Amino acid sequence: MIDLDTDGYRSVSNLFKILRQRDLSPFPLQPPITLVINALLNMDLSACKHDAFPPSDPLCNITRLVEILDKAIDPKYTKIGTKTAENFDDNGAPLITLFRKIVETARDEVKTYLKSRLLPCEQ
Repeated sequence: MIDLDTDGYRSVSNLFKILRQRDLSPFPLQPPITLVINALLNMDLSACKHDAFPPSDPLCNITRLVEILDKAIDPKYTKIGTKTAENFDDNGAPLITLFRKIVETARDEVKTYLKSRLLPCEQ
């Protein structure tokens, strides 16, 4: 039997590893990427900060998530048609929710990075 208290937390590093090593399609918000994002949403990231934000490179997983978002909203791919827009509506919401969840548990360095990449400039 799987003990989610320990086995679930150990899988966080493997889920992020899948995200980092997987080649991204022109529109990445499709399986298996969306399945990994949904799995991460169900994990308690505050209990496994070491895996979500590794001390050696706390931004490695976050930069990949931002890269996924950038590709998903890139105009050269979103002009493909309404199917892409519908897919973003369906599959983009979990990614945005994951960002919100990350901000709730992340260190200041990660929050600053996300703020600079996702929020408009203060000018």
